[in-house]
Amino acid sequence: MEGDGLFALHRTPPDEACPVGFGIRPALSSVYARLDDAVRDELAAISIADVLRDVQAERHVAG
Repeated sequence: MEGDGLFALHRTPPDEACPVGFGIRPALSSVYARLDDAVRDELAAISIADVLRDVQAERHVAG
């Protein structure tokens, strides 16, 4: 996975006068960074061989 990550903040800045908008970007940036890390870790633990094994197992169950 390359690029800016799976999750992105809205391109329009929030209203800084809003009690939620004032702090939403830093709060969500932290959450999104943790989510991206978790997804990367999970994908790193799965190989193409794992996926192929699961596909073949489904074929045996369905057949």
